Amino acid sequence: MMICLLRNIGGLATPINGWDRLPPPNEILPGADLATLKWYRNQLAHTTVSSMDNNEFTLKWTQVDHALTSLNNGQRPQQVNEILNYDLDREQAKLLAKEELKQLTKDYLDCEKEKEQIESDFTNYREENLPKHIEEVNAAFVERWITEDESFCETLGSELVYDKVKKCSCIVVASNSGLGKTATIRHIALKFKLKGFEIVPVESPHDIIKYKTNKTQIFFIDDVLGKYDLSPTLLGEWEKINETVVNCFNTRLGSTKLLCTLRLQIALQKRFKNASTILNKVVKFRARVYCSFKREKAEYTNETSKEK
Repeated sequence: MMICLLRNIGGLATPINGWDRLPPPNEILPGADLATLKWYRNQLAHTTVSSMDNNEFTLKWTQVDHALTSLNNGQRPQQVNEILNYDLDREQAKLLAKEELKQLTKDYLDCEKEKEQIESDFTNYREENLPKHIEEVNAAFVERWITEDESFCETLGSELVYDKVKKCSCIVVASNSGLGKTATIRHIALKFKLKGFEIVPVESPHDIIKYKTNKTQIFFIDDVLGKYDLSPTLLGEWEKINETVVNCFNTRLGSTKLLCTLRLQIALQKRFKNASTILNKVVKFRARVYCSFKREKAEYTNETSKEK
């Protein structure tokens, strides 16, 4: 009907073969393009078969595509591209559905696995245990510490720290690099392990809150505020949740301890001294490396609170 209206309005030259026959391939006038579309439209509308071979399809598609592109000022219409790529036999849809089902199955299995892990963690928490994977990591740390601790010799400094830890919830050991502060607090943590404490190496105050149970625990943080210099971000975290952390240590007095190490240069900074955190009990070693590995004629400064 549309072609009938267009050709009767005027301005369209009649194709060489007229309006009711297929124009020759070399005819490029708009009327020929319209006649081509009309021809193939009528063929499809009145056909008695529902299939064609690839060669026939390619020939007819090429001519229809050429006619539509020509009528669209040389630009192939987007609808032509969509039809050309349309999944007529649904094979692509079946393939996509199969892949989607495969992904959904994987997601389901992953969720089931995660659910089992959560249930396991919940059981551990309910029974006052750490999550299993954390326990395994901690056990590996402690096993290595026990081996390394065989060469540790008690010193005046380590005995002093041990006495302070028995009285306080949190002790920070500060010294210059190489004076054995890490070996000292590991040794002390192992001594508390013999008293029934669970050693829990952590990295931040959030970990203390996360892994606190009703068991007797001793938390351990090396370089608590930065390895080489003061980390404002880390100190800010401690200040932000200090009250919550303090409450963790007040649930059952003496049942939770925190041992930390700190570079002496950080402990001497005004920003650290003025901070309001649980990290306010500092023992400073000002000795040489003898401080950890033999009875020394060492000089150290013991501070039960930070210098203001």
